Amino acid sequence: MKKTSLWLSVLFATLTAQGQEFVLQGGSTGADGPLDVTEDTTLPLPPDGIFNYTTVTIAEGATLRFERNALNTPVYLLATGDVNIEGDIDVAGRNGSGLAGGKGGPGGFDGGRPGFTSASPPGAGFGPGGGLGGTRVDSGSGAAQEGAGSGAFRSRPVQQETNGTSAGPGSSGYSNNHGDIYGNGLLRPLIGGSGGGGAAGSPGIGGGGGGGAILIGSPTQIILNGRIVAWGAQSADRRNVDNGGSGGGVRIVAPIFAGAGEINVTGGSNDDGEFQNNHAGHGRIRVDAFELEGAVNMSFTPAASLSAGSSVFVFPLNRPAIEIVAAAGTEIPSGTQGPVRLNLPFDSPTAQTVRLRASNFGGVVPVSVVVTPAQGTPQEFQAEIDNGASNPAEVDVAIEVPTNVQVTLQVWSR
Repeated sequence: MKKTSLWLSVLFATLTAQGQEFVLQGGSTGADGPLDVTEDTTLPLPPDGIFNYTTVTIAEGATLRFERNALNTPVYLLATGDVNIEGDIDVAGRNGSGLAGGKGGPGGFDGGRPGFTSASPPGAGFGPGGGLGGTRVDSGSGAAQEGAGSGAFRSRPVQQETNGTSAGPGSSGYSNNHGDIYGNGLLRPLIGGSGGGGAAGSPGIGGGGGGGAILIGSPTQIILNGRIVAWGAQSADRRNVDNGGSGGGVRIVAPIFAGAGEINVTGGSNDDGEFQNNHAGHGRIRVDAFELEGAVNMSFTPAASLSAGSSVFVFPLNRPAIEIVAAAGTEIPSGTQGPVRLNLPFDSPTAQTVRLRASNFGGVVPVSVVVTPAQGTPQEFQAEIDNGASNPAEVDVAIEVPTNVQVTLQVWSR
């Protein structure tokens, strides 16, 4: 089952590249001026995640990171001129701990909470490929099937056994709680990696956060001799729990893409950072450019995560979008686009309703409403929206919501 999440934002700019004038959909307005990063820098994301620079330069030895915004949107690093990356851009997920799940990178999803007692079970990782919570066990033992699961994205987690073969579902070294594949190679919509499930034990371990999502766009050229890292986080206890977050998403949009750098969207592993064993699912890399010859010395990790084309635009026209506009009797402003969180008191009915709105699909849209409690197992509720009869179109979906525990509501198309 394919799932995806959608954001809607459309900008236009008429820009010049290589002496030719063309319209770059979603191009930078240049309102933020130049960005010149000469030392480690963390930028707070704007509410929509979009930076509008004239040029972007990241010096060798410097790292650019981002502080997530309220909606945890992806990063859109846009320029009206050249982008030169000699240092690092870091949108990676963060490790889980004994007290909490790891944070996803911007546009990625958090890991699940650890379990503490039988009355406080571990939580699932967030995102469409989030791993389920499980026990804390040695990954090579037969009990690993009940272990906390890793997140998925482009690929499903696969453990490499000691004899070099890959273990799959049902084998002694593979958790049955790993997440499922979602998204597409075009990275449209732009979306990050999913979190690993929390682990129960003494102590419990929060799941690793998924790698973030970033789009870098220029109407002239992007030169990458440094690194862009959107890998998933490892488990805090890498030797006993295989519950890392999946790798994130990186999209490059420019007429020319060149350099000898690296883009890394590897899934979190439990092998002390060597990225060889017990991977969570890997992420996706998409490069849209007219000229790629200058990138022949570049490293894409893992190589199978890369797809390339020449769709040199940031935002397509009339992008399909689906959102939650009401939940448990509370109206949610259209365009909010973020996940919805509820915490119902003891005396509330568990039977609740969410209203979904779909736009620009042009037909019947199958959807899943996912109810993820902070602790325990998520539930999915299926529905369809007939977006061919009207645009936008809405539907009410009956769901079950546990009381006295925070739940996160998200909707995915399939």
